[in-house]
Amino acid sequence: MARDVTHRLAIDDIHLAAKRRPVHQEKVKALTVSIARLGLLNPLTVSADGTLIAGLHRLQACAALGWKRVPCRVFPLSDALEQRLATIDENLIRQELMVLEIGEHLQDREEVLAAMGLRAQSGGQSGNQNAAKNEGGIIPPSFKTTADIAKEAGFSESSAHKYKQVANTIIPEVKEVIRKTKLADTITELLSLARMEPEAQQAIAAQLKVGAKSLKEAKKAIQAARKAAVPDDLPAVTDRYHLFHASLDEALLEPESVDVIMTDPPYPREYLPLYDTLAQVAARVLKPGGSCFVLVGQSYLPEVLALMTPHLNYHWTLAYLTPGGQAVQAWGRNVNTFWKPVLWLVKGEYAGDWAGDVVKSAVNDNDKRFHEWGQSESGMADLVERFTYPGQTVLDPFMGAGTTGVVAVRRNRRFLGIDIDAGHVETAKRRLALLAQEVSGDSDNRAA
Repeated sequence: MARDVTHRLAIDDIHLAAKRRPVHQEKVKALTVSIARLGLLNPLTVSADGTLIAGLHRLQACAALGWKRVPCRVFPLSDALEQRLATIDENLIRQELMVLEIGEHLQDREEVLAAMGLRAQSGGQSGNQNAAKNEGGIIPPSFKTTADIAKEAGFSESSAHKYKQVANTIIPEVKEVIRKTKLADTITELLSLARMEPEAQQAIAAQLKVGAKSLKEAKKAIQAARKAAVPDDLPAVTDRYHLFHASLDEALLEPESVDVIMTDPPYPREYLPLYDTLAQVAARVLKPGGSCFVLVGQSYLPEVLALMTPHLNYHWTLAYLTPGGQAVQAWGRNVNTFWKPVLWLVKGEYAGDWAGDVVKSAVNDNDKRFHEWGQSESGMADLVERFTYPGQTVLDPFMGAGTTGVVAVRRNRRFLGIDIDAGHVETAKRRLALLAQEVSGDSDNRAA
């Protein structure tokens, strides 16, 4: 193979390839100062036709200093694809690149090899190593495997595959937004972003544009915006709820019509069969991936799980805190209870947001005004706000006096409530009607 030769070439005779990595002006400024003091310690690398292979930042620094000519190693590559491949490998090995840039270079390298009728090798021995090296220290790219590149660049071969996944999957317009952020150099966040659908990636990018500093911050902002938004198709309050006076298995609910179930069934042993019925109904009416949150007592927790998990997948147990003077004394167990479990079961696999596993009622908010077993509005509101979005349908199959419904409808959710007791259903109707009047009055006052 012909050897490379060092020449002093006119800067105006050096041209750039059409596809090249972005210039970091901070690096150019630093190099300008260094070259002014010490001179150019490492020549540029160019091909035989004057195409720059390596040294873009050095070239711009020399130009900024007013240099007309610059030392160059002239490498005898005339084929455009070979030149492009040499540039990629030189950048991978000799430049400080962010993870996103490494992935783009590796992706670009595979495209070039494919265009040359070659295939990037994963590892093992590269080609004729004795013939490959020349006095300039550059190994022609066609002789290098992915393992060679990774080793020389200082990352593992498995990391190289992750970097390529990022470059292949994150859409171009999102790459441009994140390119100069810390996210572009954080492989865990990049992989998380790469696994999102394009629309979700664009939403993340929009939040980064307006000030989010990380993927976590962007996700929180998106979640907050979703929970604050009122869907355009949300009906008037009086049309957001429907109540059924029926037993759990008699209510006529459409299959896969419910987003989330939130309910507080009776706890005593004689009611245990209801949990099996609840799970069967939930498996029918929940949308795929929908969640069922069930407040339960501690006494028969193993039995409840055994009855429900044949029909739904156990996901987690939340702690529902009841601080203050709300402690219930569990006679026979000698326990004062300051929290209760909320079983979180899912139809299929959960693919929703991250969530904390502690919810709570306000201090001393032991609300038994409407039902002897009633939960506080503050506690149910915490559940609703954490695990549902405006416009979604919430079902409470043991609604009692309708606390879940009042909380859900007030927060712009749709509500379906079921109870076998006619008196409780009437109480729930009155509470929801009063809520509708209250909301209507607020709207009138705002308009005035």
